[in-house]
Amino acid sequence: MSSTKRTPEERLAGEAPRAASKASVAVAASVAVALVVLGNVVANARSNPPWLSPDRRIIGTKFEVLRERAAEVLVLGDSSAAFGVDAGVLGEALGRSASNLATFGRFEVAGSAWTLDEYLRQHPAPELVVAVHGARTWWLHASGIDLAQLPLEPGYWRARAPQRALAWRELGEYALAHWLPLYTQHAAFARALRGGPLGVPERPAIALDGTMAIGEEEARWANPEAFLERTVRPELAALAGQAGQAGQAGQAGQAWAVPQDQRAAAAALVAQAEAHGFDLVFVSAPHWDALAAVPEHAAVIAATEAFLTELAARHPRVHLLPGGPSLFARGEVENPYHLRAEAAARYTRELAEALRALLPSR
Repeated sequence: MSSTKRTPEERLAGEAPRAASKASVAVAASVAVALVVLGNVVANARSNPPWLSPDRRIIGTKFEVLRERAAEVLVLGDSSAAFGVDAGVLGEALGRSASNLATFGRFEVAGSAWTLDEYLRQHPAPELVVAVHGARTWWLHASGIDLAQLPLEPGYWRARAPQRALAWRELGEYALAHWLPLYTQHAAFARALRGGPLGVPERPAIALDGTMAIGEEEARWANPEAFLERTVRPELAALAGQAGQAGQAGQAGQAWAVPQDQRAAAAALVAQAEAHGFDLVFVSAPHWDALAAVPEHAAVIAATEAFLTELAARHPRVHLLPGGPSLFARGEVENPYHLRAEAAARYTRELAEALRALLPSR
């Protein structure tokens, strides 16, 4: 008995091709876009989901600490403060509760001001704010993608001090990073962006007071030489080139001046100290001792400290910790600005002693 069932080839050959209409293409595209939007809306509904990139997870956790915990001493700043200051050690030494809300230098000094502003909206003013920034933070410029990492309302850079005007490109970057987090803040994206699965080594546990520590797992990726040669020196060379184009006199690095955006951010921190009556102490962050042999880097520190010295002279509540940055040996750092855990604990004890000496009556 023969079968009348056609083979797949025969069936395919007899099928009439279906032409796609403009309407069907539009519907299919709309459904695809809607699914992407829905997925990202759901992703945005979670403040700190597990799929976040390591740096975005750190930022989200720091802001959870900010909103859930009031403290008498706040540490603000970049990653040199985030990894270099142990809030538990600092609080015990000063006899005060302390939180470390420092994040990353790519937010510039403005990131510290916006973080402090958010803290003051949630809690009473602290007694002391310690703002710790490395030299590199003072010359960086935050992109729209960077600004989207801070878990604040869209347009916060216009509503909070220091106010910032963004170019159209930066606004577009912000929109992509803020409303498409599955593509811009996912761990896989971070790995691709940073150059492979081992590109983001910092995955530290974060204590309830915001303290982070670089342990053995992170420290095994320590390579401050590579960071210096591939990142710091090229950035310093670019600064020298910009100074030359602007017609500034002097040798490379020596003509560098604190940018206006950074000055405005420091002024915003000062304004909060005066308005709320707490002491504000600026600190030049600790770093790898090899940076001291880089004249352009030393020139940035000198210019920054001259600016902060003049700022402190005009405001009784504002201080600059004397003595310049503390220096640490090769085995005590992960990169030129990140202290390992033991060095961070020692530095924090020294910082507490210096703060007590600086503010003996307070």
